[in-house]
Amino acid sequence: DGGGGTTVDATSTAHGYVTGDIVTITGSTNFNDTYVVTVDIDADTFTFTDTWASTAGETGTANALTPTMVTNPVMGIFNHTTTTADDLVVFDKERMNTFVDDAVTGMEISSIADNAPDITITTTATVTIQVEDVITLSGSTGYDGTYDVTAVAGATFDVHATFVATGTGQANQEKFLDATRDQLRFIHNGSQDTLPVADDIVTGGTSGATGVVESTVVDFGDMTADTGHGTIVFQKGSIAGTFQTGEQLATGAEIYGNAVGTVFNGAFTGDSTQFFWVVNWNGVMYITNGKDAMQKYNGSVLAPWVIDVGTDAARTGENNASAVAMIFVVKNRLVLFSLTETGDGVGGQRARWSSIGDGESWPASNFKDAPTDEKIVAGAWIGDDLYIGFERSIWRFVWTGDAANPFEWQRISSTDGCVARHGMVAIPATNTQMILGPDQLLGNDGRQVIGVD
Repeated sequence: DGGGGTTVDATSTAHGYVTGDIVTITGSTNFNDTYVVTVDIDADTFTFTDTWASTAGETGTANALTPTMVTNPVMGIFNHTTTTADDLVVFDKERMNTFVDDAVTGMEISSIADNAPDITITTTATVTIQVEDVITLSGSTGYDGTYDVTAVAGATFDVHATFVATGTGQANQEKFLDATRDQLRFIHNGSQDTLPVADDIVTGGTSGATGVVESTVVDFGDMTADTGHGTIVFQKGSIAGTFQTGEQLATGAEIYGNAVGTVFNGAFTGDSTQFFWVVNWNGVMYITNGKDAMQKYNGSVLAPWVIDVGTDAARTGENNASAVAMIFVVKNRLVLFSLTETGDGVGGQRARWSSIGDGESWPASNFKDAPTDEKIVAGAWIGDDLYIGFERSIWRFVWTGDAANPFEWQRISSTDGCVARHGMVAIPATNTQMILGPDQLLGNDGRQVIGVD
């Protein structure tokens, strides 16, 4: 009993779980189910929520379940679009999931063997799945669940699970893959001279921590010229030790710069009310959930989108904007609406825009606050005009044509607003909008906002 009869403490030597992990328990009397780890007590004990209904000494097997959209609500469905591709992306509240259109299904399992800390699964034919693919096992004894593939060879593959006994069953590749990975920000340090590539081993100069590179995203500059900063994305499960902020990152004599912050796994932390907002621009999908720092996806890698406000010379690699409500592309600029900026209490009325054609450049003066105390809620287009819904008013975000002051706020309704993030919808056929207002459904034709009744 974990306390009060509503939680359960489970003992499993070197379990490796952390708070938020999902585990499936089998072989017990009362707890055969899937649970979220609520407390990582120590290396050998974890807690989950359930009604205590057992006697001391009950045993069973716990296996980590790779999170999928089955365990979280869907919070956004979008396409990542480029000039040559159009790929489905689905967000749950914690992760971005990419669709696998050629997923392998119906792999029959002929035997299961111990390969601690993994198990080796032998199938009846050569497998075509790859390391880091996500596989669901079913019809087995003690292994049913969803796992990351850790090794592949011929007709066999490995997943991380505790061996119980051999057996049979079926393996199916998941249709959606979790795009989140462990990541570490870096910046030039006076000695930076190399761009790390896949399979390089990055070592922390102070901590001695190591990680295997999956890819590197350079936001600005040139790493071979000691001017680069960006993100190193690590292969799943490859990090050993704890990287420290400010320490030098290198592989032998090859210097990658200094760490900015510590490793984070790219997961979002919103709840089931914080829906995602994305915009595609120049082959990149820019992402916000209205709470966390923003991210970007280029078709293969999900990485932080760092809003480093100021001149190029003043860049520190630190993010200056979070809790962004919406992102639009306006006049070849990325525009952020309603944001929390570092060191600035204003945000709920702010629009901040990038340099022309460059989503990584954010001059300090490129912003305009609407002259109201109300907060930005929603936005949508009518033709080429962008309308922004506040709590009790509707405004047009106006292009002025003035290079020094390119945008202005123009109020078109002072009595009607919007109550939901996605509560303004464009209707191209009639060149109008529908708005979910505080008291009724509203219509906007660009000249006036009136009730639809």
